[in-house]
Amino acid sequence: MNSNVKIPSEAVHHSSGEIDLGELMMRIWAARTRVVISLLVIIALYCSYIAASYFTSAKTVRYSGVFDLNFEGLSRGTFPNGSPFLMSDIINPTVLNRVFLGNQLKEQGLKLDDFRRGVNIQPYAPDYALIRSKYEARLADKKLSTAEIADLQVNMAMELKAARSGSVSISLQLPEKHSLPEVVANKVLLDIAQVWANRAINEQGVLKPSIPVYSERIFNKERFENLDYLLGIDLLLNSIKLVRGNIQTLKNEPNATTLIDDQSGFTLADLDKAIEDVAQYDIRQIIDPIKELGISRNSQVVKLYYSRRLGDLQQEENMWQLRAQAIRNALDSYSKDASNVSTNTTASGAQNNMAPQLGDAFLDRLLEVSRQGSDLEFRQKLTQEVLGHEYKAIDIQQQVVDIQRILDTLSGEEKQTGELRDAYIKVVNEQLPVVLDNLREYTRIMVRMYEKQGKQAAGNISQLIDPQGGSFNVAKGGLVSSRDLKIFAALLVLTIFSSLFYSLLMDMVRQHKRN
Repeated sequence: MNSNVKIPSEAVHHSSGEIDLGELMMRIWAARTRVVISLLVIIALYCSYIAASYFTSAKTVRYSGVFDLNFEGLSRGTFPNGSPFLMSDIINPTVLNRVFLGNQLKEQGLKLDDFRRGVNIQPYAPDYALIRSKYEARLADKKLSTAEIADLQVNMAMELKAARSGSVSISLQLPEKHSLPEVVANKVLLDIAQVWANRAINEQGVLKPSIPVYSERIFNKERFENLDYLLGIDLLLNSIKLVRGNIQTLKNEPNATTLIDDQSGFTLADLDKAIEDVAQYDIRQIIDPIKELGISRNSQVVKLYYSRRLGDLQQEENMWQLRAQAIRNALDSYSKDASNVSTNTTASGAQNNMAPQLGDAFLDRLLEVSRQGSDLEFRQKLTQEVLGHEYKAIDIQQQVVDIQRILDTLSGEEKQTGELRDAYIKVVNEQLPVVLDNLREYTRIMVRMYEKQGKQAAGNISQLIDPQGGSFNVAKGGLVSSRDLKIFAALLVLTIFSSLFYSLLMDMVRQHKRN
């Protein structure tokens, strides 16, 4: 074989397996026409698709606004009165029906069902991404322990929840043919929030304090007329006690000292004093003659009631006295045991003092002193319980004495006869309705102050929700959306690479055939 035969340079390139970048660039440049043609075809097809979609699809207009929620308990998902708060209640059917009718949207050519379907609400949290990025940066620290990671995750969840619960976005999406003027649409969104707030405050009482408040119905006239005089007065005094208890509870609520009823001008202190005066003077003017003269409609029924009441009170008095005695015995026994322990500890301490040092004896002495302090607190607590039980027994003793006097009076039948008895019965029948009317009016005042106190404590007496200024936005369906642009860009990139690859592949096939 002749060793001087020359091998073509092209063959050298192929045999060596190396790529000639210059030749590759020339081939890519040569394929430019095919790439451009492919791009033009894809652009034409996609534009045709966009145009067809625009003319065939239903066009919509979207109105939206951001609202801040501003009531106590929001972070816990509750209203100030403790009832649960649900974001979906803001756009419940009752609210939307009232807004639809109030804005006369039917005259705008809009149907109620279309309006309901077009309203949407969702949490609004502009800082959501910032909060996540802040905690993700902290969690990326590899030096964190498992407990620290868990704490960060809990804090992140709490911040994200708070960020999402503080504001909401209310939107209304309608077909373009039923679109509303921007002024009307803005008012509709504001009315949704306002109607919901007014309904929650005035109908559901969500701003009222979480206190069970009695109404004027506890002073029912017919209810008292059907009872004997003494029994009716007892019921009346008990009802007064309940209302005054409500007043005392309201006095402990925020802003109670500045609370004034708009209609009567009463403060809580004025109202409490007025009701106390009714009990101390008006009712005593009625009840004292009844007790002294033994006036009753049916003395046997009254005697039976008070006899049973007397027995119940005596049993209750004995129970409290027994409880007090049991605690007193336990306290005496405990004091004796503690005295024995203290004596033994003192003797042991005297022996230890013979060799004073900061050792076990000194530490034991410190523990004993500490235990004596807790013993003193324990004895004081037991003593207070004994006094509390004895005070209750004393109160019951007073009730027993009063009932015994009533029974003694009822036994004197001769006192229930004569003109004096008839005169006092007439006084009772005339004055009791007046007393009931006054108590009902005072109870109504108390209820009004209760409602007003709840609104004042919430900070804003008319709203639970406030619109963010400048947040109203109108978005119409355009020819090309951001999503369409992203798809279009992806198609162009894919077309460039696909057409270029195809052109290079076809060139390689043709060159292979020539060789």
